[in-house]
Amino acid sequence: MFGKGEVAILFICNSGVSNEDFFANGVTSLCYDILNLGYKAVVAPFWRLETSIPSYWYKEFIKSFKKGYKLSNAVHLANLSLADYKEEISTGFVAPEGQLAMHIYGNPNIRIK
Repeated sequence: MFGKGEVAILFICNSGVSNEDFFANGVTSLCYDILNLGYKAVVAPFWRLETSIPSYWYKEFIKSFKKGYKLSNAVHLANLSLADYKEEISTGFVAPEGQLAMHIYGNPNIRIK
């Protein structure tokens, strides 16, 4: 389903957690499975993702990542950009669901060469 790559971006809810076991020593999630496939990092939301966020977030993320920012910085800048007012949807995402929309699992120091 994922093929080969270094960074996977998932626009799904709750990082794809598939099991909630209070006594487990690890997390069963799609992010964990993707890292086990050999990906160096997975970027995914920690909680439910507002459906209009991905298009705005992705645009800002790609712009920063292509400029040479580390993965962690590009994700952070994209998250912060969500608070800017979006005229076409008459809102900005200033709540934590927006400004902390996406999280990194794995290596945060990846850069585009």
